[in-house]
Amino acid sequence: DGHTILIATPGQAAMNQFMYRRMPYDTATAFVPLAYIASVPSVLVVSPTLEVSSTTDFLEKMKARAGGANFGSAGMGSTGHLGGTLLSMQTGLKAQHVPYRGSAPMLQDLLASNIQFAIDTVPGLMSFITSGTIKALAITGKSRSPALPDVPNNIEAGIADVEMASWLVLLAPAGTPQQIVERINAETNVALGEPDLREKIFKLGAVPEGGSSRDVALFLRRETERWKRVIETAGIKIE
Repeated sequence: DGHTILIATPGQAAMNQFMYRRMPYDTATAFVPLAYIASVPSVLVVSPTLEVSSTTDFLEKMKARAGGANFGSAGMGSTGHLGGTLLSMQTGLKAQHVPYRGSAPMLQDLLASNIQFAIDTVPGLMSFITSGTIKALAITGKSRSPALPDVPNNIEAGIADVEMASWLVLLAPAGTPQQIVERINAETNVALGEPDLREKIFKLGAVPEGGSSRDVALFLRRETERWKRVIETAGIKIE
């Protein structure tokens, strides 16, 4: 009826179904896409004591390191886990995942150089990067982040195949009338066109998106297929 709406993230809408053995819903059939609110770029960051100035330097040093690299994330199955796994797969870097209970303890170990790198969202890391506490090497997407304009994108950094971003989409229960779907989509797009809201989203380190409900459906299909390949290739399973 349009009164029940989920703000979904990649885990909920495109990843979890391939990692958890049992899910209470089938993403493809349980929901109907409404709108694409924002994309949230991720960034490759390294220990402040690591003497590298680029992603190329970093990969060369880590490939030469005995035992490879250790990377941290906010937990098993998190976007940081998937991002680090994708970097390892696409670059041939031997990397061991170290899961934490949230981003805070992960960052503490990164600062202490107990792990060598992490991939996490720009909003979560922005203050540490701008203060110089940790080093940002690359945005893991094809566009630079407006919040971190000096950090190269994945193409500029030489890791074009490492595409990792979080995002927020609106979903409704399957069976929601199409006229309600289109109305919510239209009103969301109007809101996303407001300069004040756009500015607030940019300041948070995210990027306002938008588009038709069909656009959202196609986007989710591509993301689901992409992460299915990564998760199954890496053999990631969560009990």
